[in-house]
Amino acid sequence: MAAAFNTLPGTTRVGEDGMLFVRGGAATETKVYMDGLPVQNPYNATVAAVPARGRFSPSLFRGTVFSTGGYSALYGQALSGVLLLNSTDLAPEMQTGLSVSSLFLGASRTQRWKRTSLAATLDYTNLAPYQRLVPQNVTWLQAPRGLSTSLSLRHQTGQVGMLKVYGTWSQQQFTIGQPSPEPAGRQTVAMRNGNGFLNTTFRSPLRRGWSLQTGVASAKTTSTWPPTPCACTP
Repeated sequence: MAAAFNTLPGTTRVGEDGMLFVRGGAATETKVYMDGLPVQNPYNATVAAVPARGRFSPSLFRGTVFSTGGYSALYGQALSGVLLLNSTDLAPEMQTGLSVSSLFLGASRTQRWKRTSLAATLDYTNLAPYQRLVPQNVTWLQAPRGLSTSLSLRHQTGQVGMLKVYGTWSQQQFTIGQPSPEPAGRQTVAMRNGNGFLNTTFRSPLRRGWSLQTGVASAKTTSTWPPTPCACTP
């Protein structure tokens, strides 16, 4: 999704990083908000020379707002810009999905009741077949692979009130050989990273034109096999 926004005026593409840069600033200077709550880690973990990928599927959102001047008190942490992601409300219908390709396996199930919808997904990605067919400019000792799952609950309260709960967990790993200033000239960098994210929001109208909007977001990142450089022969 960040790649699409990088084509808009005011943004700058920095090599093959894959992150969203505004006016040449660092990626951390562009804040991402989901339903009004900040997302601390919108990108998957990566290392030098490997593009970062966004954690969220575009199908989760019914609208986006991208501002290259988010300096108000509401978004005071954003030095360069703000990307607002507004998630969908109730799912329109029950459905089951299955996606199969040479690189990706995915399954999804959406259940819909009168005032409630529940959606679950499970995805597995392995880039090994792609890297065997397409020449790479880096040395992959283990192709990137990852597993992710998500659960999305939507419950309508009253006529326009809405409770939203979205949780996801993803894990990825890869091993890459990179240039090194050591005498051997090469080093091996291996990474295994897990990330969990929970976003809960509630909105409801009150009396006399007042409304209530509240929420809480939490994120956790673990590295069970952190990047560890070691010298190896070229």
